[in-house]
Amino acid sequence: MPPEEIHPLVFVYGTLKRGLGNHRVMVVAGGEFVCEGATSVRFPLVEHGLPYLLHRPGEGHQVEGEIFRIGSPEGWCKLDRLEGHPSFYRRRLIEVQGHDGDRYMAWAYFIARAEASLATLPFLRTYGGV
Repeated sequence: MPPEEIHPLVFVYGTLKRGLGNHRVMVVAGGEFVCEGATSVRFPLVEHGLPYLLHRPGEGHQVEGEIFRIGSPEGWCKLDRLEGHPSFYRRRLIEVQGHDGDRYMAWAYFIARAEASLATLPFLRTYGGV
């Protein structure tokens, strides 16, 4: 069984959020909004033209975002294509605290090859971008 079937949720912190530029891809992927939430562990979220989540657990903030359920392999393919998984962004399974009070295991897209200069940018709690 593919890992996406075991954990069908995705946590988005950037342009895939409702109201932002790439949310249309989430719609085409069949993403079903579950709730807003934040990472249970702190991570650095930076912005340099795009939002980047760095896989440096314990640094930064509990990042705010949204949780969606993706119900098909085709939906995951659409998200992975947009995010350039696994070469540009790479999906990792993390725990997310939903604003509904529940804890979820969800996939999040982390930058695959973080340049050291990204870690020198201000760490954000939330991305409101474009």
